[in-house]
Amino acid sequence: MARTYKPVDFLKLDETLSKDSQVLIKELRRVLHRLNARELFSESFKNNRFPIEIIGEFAKMDLFGMTLPARYGGIDASYENYGAACRELEAVDSGLRSFVSVQNSLVMFPIYNCGSEEQKLEYLPRLAKPGLENGMIGCFGLTEPNHGSDPGSMETTARKIKKGESIPGGKETAPEDGYIVNGIKRWITNAAIADLAVIWAKLEDDEGRVNGFILLKEDSGLSRVEMTNKLSLCASSTGELYMDNVFIPENRRMPKTRGLKSALQCLNKARFGIAWGGVGVAMDCFDEARQYAESRLQFSRPLSHNQLIQDSLVEMYVNITRNQAYVVRLAQLMDSGEIEHAHISMGKLACLDDALKAAITARDMLGANGITLDYSPIRHIANLQSVITYEGTRNMHKLILGEYLTGYGSFRG
Repeated sequence: MARTYKPVDFLKLDETLSKDSQVLIKELRRVLHRLNARELFSESFKNNRFPIEIIGEFAKMDLFGMTLPARYGGIDASYENYGAACRELEAVDSGLRSFVSVQNSLVMFPIYNCGSEEQKLEYLPRLAKPGLENGMIGCFGLTEPNHGSDPGSMETTARKIKKGESIPGGKETAPEDGYIVNGIKRWITNAAIADLAVIWAKLEDDEGRVNGFILLKEDSGLSRVEMTNKLSLCASSTGELYMDNVFIPENRRMPKTRGLKSALQCLNKARFGIAWGGVGVAMDCFDEARQYAESRLQFSRPLSHNQLIQDSLVEMYVNITRNQAYVVRLAQLMDSGEIEHAHISMGKLACLDDALKAAITARDMLGANGITLDYSPIRHIANLQSVITYEGTRNMHKLILGEYLTGYGSFRG
């Protein structure tokens, strides 16, 4: 029998959220229950597929571009709303929250922040409705095969080309002024299913300064490959983008890009959602473990009667409550404009560490049953191996905090 999710809220922190956030949480839980989302993602994880068929349901709820103005397809929502959505989605599966994070923070935000007015009006309303008629799915191309934590060393390049010049590698000529982009991007969520890609490349004609470009799936020279040999985020689409002399017209370079800083600003937005998502994972693992301990009989009584089981539950409960308070404060700082990147780094570090502890503890409490996909902790453990790594590894976030505390950036050489 499927588990009915009963999340924890010891200090009634959800009651301190805005009415909009409280309504969103209730509605998301209702929709996720109607979709049998936990069972769906367990099956999708086993089959290494992302259930793209349900994305339209979340587009109808305005979960994409939600913090953007209505003019561009958003709903002017607060970051508290966005965080609350990420928590509820990741309690189901990190692959679901990843899709929403990429679409919001890594695709729509950079176009909104760095794009021209024409680009915003053309792409953002469609990106706000993935899975629906005329909607678009996006991806974000920063990470490369040889450059993960050091994106400034990227090898993807762009160079200007004039109308009528020959495009390298073929017989075609440039139909208008634009750019030729070459490079490889790896570990790209949604790469194989995306209609649009936000790509970061060093512009040779701008002293190698990082610029942002909008690529479309039909662009000649762009190849997309699904990565299938994963044991983590198996219910998420991950792939590679190969750019072999891809011609990009001038009107698809994002003109307000300010070097690598623009790409890193996007990562901060995503990390914020990840911190909230970590709380969701811990909540789900706690709920699974508690319900199991209450129903599982050993030595003629429920497991929950045992002191060591209670100790484990208390440890999870305390960490969840502490991190709940932390992410609520992060949202307040985001919405007031007072947030610093170190605040978000601590959030990702703390919430993901505690989420993994909760998942491991819950799996242990489930005994042999805990290694099956009938229960969520083993799936969360596998997914967290990716989530802890992407958008900055835990060691990178420690170094970011170390620089904040001491003034010395040890990873800068």
